[in-house]
Amino acid sequence: MPPDYYKILGISHSANLEEIKQAAKMKGTEITTAFTVLSHAETRTTYDAKPDLGPHNHYATLSVKKLTPTAEIKVAAQARMQEIKEAYENISKPETRAV
Repeated sequence: MPPDYYKILGISHSANLEEIKQAAKMKGTEITTAFTVLSHAETRTTYDAKPDLGPHNHYATLSVKKLTPTAEIKVAAQARMQEIKEAYENISKPETRAV
């Protein structure tokens, strides 16, 4: 069974093409931001010092733990970006969206 692409993008099944594009772009930006923060030692240290990571938890965005090495963070970010790309490609085309 294929993954739920709508869930990956965080949108409803009734979303139109514009909403799909916007969600994919937003998810891509979230992943890029998370990677940028977590892959640089100085910004990561500052980020880790926050008492409450709030709704934009970069570790959760990339599905990694706090002490994950930078190389693994890069792999996780690439995997998430590929997942977003696949979801967008599959539901942005009318012929594949119907399936």
